[in-house]
Amino acid sequence: MITGNEISGGTYGIYCKSSYAMISGNRITHVKGDGIFLAGGAPTISGNVIEENDHNGIVCGSNAIISGNLIESNKDHGISNEGASAPTISGNIILGNDGHGISNTNTFATISGNMITKNGFCGIYNNLDYTAPTILYNKITDNNIAQLSGYADIYVADQYYEMAPKISFNVYDTITGTKGVGMYNMHSDGTPAPAP
Repeated sequence: MITGNEISGGTYGIYCKSSYAMISGNRITHVKGDGIFLAGGAPTISGNVIEENDHNGIVCGSNAIISGNLIESNKDHGISNEGASAPTISGNIILGNDGHGISNTNTFATISGNMITKNGFCGIYNNLDYTAPTILYNKITDNNIAQLSGYADIYVADQYYEMAPKISFNVYDTITGTKGVGMYNMHSDGTPAPAP
């Protein structure tokens, strides 16, 4: 259990490899690399403040549970999911990161009940084959602060295989791509959102 610490400086705030650690109530800031790096295992990351780090807030290559964290103003992505991971990401505030709020590459993440806003690129970015997250009940608005062409609150890359992000019951204003599936999404003004 890693709890109640102030962590700053160094290459990583916390580095977990094949771990089932419980990481809660920490403040991780001004780290030269990633705030938390997860490789394998199924750690629980809850109730932390992860902000103003020089790379990603969290890099997740595991089946982690990531819940109730404030992930803010990191210089790359808020959360970067990669490497055939299947994390559960719920109830987080992912705000003002310079890259994507959540970046998904070769992952089967479940992303629910998060507020994802004012990130530099996309709110949720889904890239490459074998990327099929389930995205439910999130508020994903006011992203793409950098105003890059083609980026949006949700970005879905055109996939080559029969896999697609499942996107339903979210609030978002913009979406790019044609390979998502889902329904019952809405704009922040209450009107129906464009289909995934």
